[in-house]
Amino acid sequence: MIKNSEYAQEYELINSKYDTTIISNISDLINSQKYNYGDLIHFSFINYLESFFVGKDGKLIRNNDITEEGNLIIPYEITRHLDDALEKYKLIKGWYMMELDHRDKTLLKYLKNVNKNYLYYIIQNYYNKDLALKVLFPNNNYRVFEIQKTSMDDIDKFYKGSLLPQIKITVILEINKYSKEKIEYLRKKMILPNVWTRTLQYLYDENEFLRKCIEFIGPEKEKKNLISLLNSYFSPKNILFTYEIQNI
Repeated sequence: MIKNSEYAQEYELINSKYDTTIISNISDLINSQKYNYGDLIHFSFINYLESFFVGKDGKLIRNNDITEEGNLIIPYEITRHLDDALEKYKLIKGWYMMELDHRDKTLLKYLKNVNKNYLYYIIQNYYNKDLALKVLFPNNNYRVFEIQKTSMDDIDKFYKGSLLPQIKITVILEINKYSKEKIEYLRKKMILPNVWTRTLQYLYDENEFLRKCIEFIGPEKEKKNLISLLNSYFSPKNILFTYEIQNI
């Protein structure tokens, strides 16, 4: 692996006339700039679709935005050769996610014994720079964890749970009927057992009333435990809710 002898740098060739569908190596660039492994070159200021990383032997690696939202994703093809990718990209502020090798120092710091059968992505919050850990499992399930509060055992438990028959529990909250105090309470995170994932969306019904829908996906055998948890969370504030259960 490559030790981080220097930080990755960003360069802009915005006004150049390079055809980014053709260029494949820094040798195709007609300038005197010396580029190093991992550097980032932008050919457009509109989004990151025309951004490239400098790989081994000067190979240019196009930003592969797997989110399809115009984000900058630092690829495994780059990070697999680094021992500390977060440190390498310390000066690059605009990235959203980077895939890490299981030997990376950040994973070893927080998870200790890293399972090399999973894929690991660090996600950076644009606003407060907090880091989250997205883990992709062999069965194509994934979950996002709080990296500072997660152990390798937590991640393994989720994966084992995801192999069991799954259900989706959709909780519906008529938040237009709630006081400000109750709405503020709902902003607090509910602490979930490791086997569940949660997504949130806001919907308007036919009467234009705002509804908050929370979807929980997890093992069918844990259904009673989750419903008990929901009751213990909502009951202290007398928050009424309904839920629907669906096998998936």
